[in-house]
Amino acid sequence: MFVQPVSLMVSNEPTLLEQLVRIVNFRLAAGLASSAETLTSNLVASLVALDLVTPADANALIAAVLRQVGPPQLRGDIDRDGDVDLTDLNFILLERGSPVSSSSCGVACDLDNDGRISALDARILVTLCTRLQCAIQ
Repeated sequence: MFVQPVSLMVSNEPTLLEQLVRIVNFRLAAGLASSAETLTSNLVASLVALDLVTPADANALIAAVLRQVGPPQLRGDIDRDGDVDLTDLNFILLERGSPVSSSSCGVACDLDNDGRISALDARILVTLCTRLQCAIQ
């Protein structure tokens, strides 16, 4: 990470989206969180509780953060624990039928990149399982 000096003007303050992306990236890199989706959802929920974000804007903000944080390193590893297993499949099954923008796992669950979480995403994930029969450790 590089530091760039800027003046102390309010206009140079990072946007809420930029701040959230930095927080999520830092906590994931430091091992303080294992799921970008869960962390982002919790952070945005706290902003909603403080009336800093409206409930109507919460899902769009979560999706925007997750788009910038990016998908997991291992395709299908939605919970970012280093393997693809039944836990990851359950994320997709819980979000089935949701558009990516309103899903808690966002682009990480949209394995066919069609903008919706569907049964096809679940089928794709099963082929990506890194454990026998997609078992959990």
